[in-house]
Amino acid sequence: MNNVLSRETLVIDGSNIFGLSSYRDIAPLYALFCEIIERGNDFYCVFDANVRRKIKENLDLPSRETFDNLLERYSDKFFVVTGSSTADSAILFNADKHERRIISNDLYRDFVSKYSWLENRHTDRLIQGNYQEGGLATFEKINIDFVVKESPERLYEKLCDLINKNEEHPECFAANKKLKSTKQESSALAEEGLQLRDDLSSLNDELSKLKDEVRKKKRIVSELDSEILKRNKTQSDKIETTKKPDRKTNIIDFKRKDIAKPRSERISIWDDHYVTCRCGVEHLSTYPHKCKK
Repeated sequence: MNNVLSRETLVIDGSNIFGLSSYRDIAPLYALFCEIIERGNDFYCVFDANVRRKIKENLDLPSRETFDNLLERYSDKFFVVTGSSTADSAILFNADKHERRIISNDLYRDFVSKYSWLENRHTDRLIQGNYQEGGLATFEKINIDFVVKESPERLYEKLCDLINKNEEHPECFAANKKLKSTKQESSALAEEGLQLRDDLSSLNDELSKLKDEVRKKKRIVSELDSEILKRNKTQSDKIETTKKPDRKTNIIDFKRKDIAKPRSERISIWDDHYVTCRCGVEHLSTYPHKCKK
C-alpha cells in the first residue's frame, strides 16, 4: 500500500533546512514534515553528523528531547550520518536510487560528475526553500508555504500523530491528497465558470446594444427613404406643372361664355397677338383663320 494513488517520498536535507533558521528553531523543519504528510506524501530525512552538537548549542531541553525521540521512534524516516561526514552522499544516493526529489538549498556541485542530473542547477529534482523572519516558510516547487506559529513540542506531537496514522492507513492520506487536489480543481473550475458567465453576460449586453443600434440605423434609413420618395414626388409634380402645354389643349373656344371674344374694332398691329385656332393653327387675333372655326 506504499504507492497508493502515487504517493511521493521526498528526501530532505535535514541539516540544510534546519540551517534556514540559523539553527535557532527546529519548528520550521517539523512544520515541513507535517505539511508533506498532510498532502498525502512521505519523506526521508538525513542529517549531518554534527547535528546533535548544533541542537545542543542552540535549542532548549524540550526541543532537544523531541529531536531525540523522533530519531529513536522513527528510524525508518530519520537518519544521522556517522563520524564527521556530511549527509550529501547519503541524500544523493537515496534520491538517485529511488528517483526521488530532494528538499535542500545545496546544489551539490561536487557530485555533478557522479550524478549527471545535477548538471542543471534549475532541475525540478532540487527543491529550494526560504524561511523569513516572522515564521513564513516557502517551498515553491512543491507548492508548500506556511507560517510557523506553534512550538516545537506541539508540532512534535502533531507530527507523531500524522506519522502513526500514515503508517496505519496510508490509503487514507493518499485519498485525502487526491480529494484535496480535486477540491482545488473544482474551485478553480467554479471560478472559471463564474468568469465565463460574467463574460457571457457582458457579450449579451454588448449584443443588445448592437441590436438597438441596428434598429436605430434602420429607422433612420427608412425615414431617409420616405423623405427621398416625398422629394421625388414633389419634384415630379413641379416638372409636370412646368411642362410645355399641348397646343391642342390650349385652344381658345370663342363659344365659351367665360372667355371674352376678341374686339371687333381694329387694333394696332403692335397690340395684336397670336392665338391658336381650334384647328391647331396660330394666327393674329384680329384676323380669324380661314377655317372659320
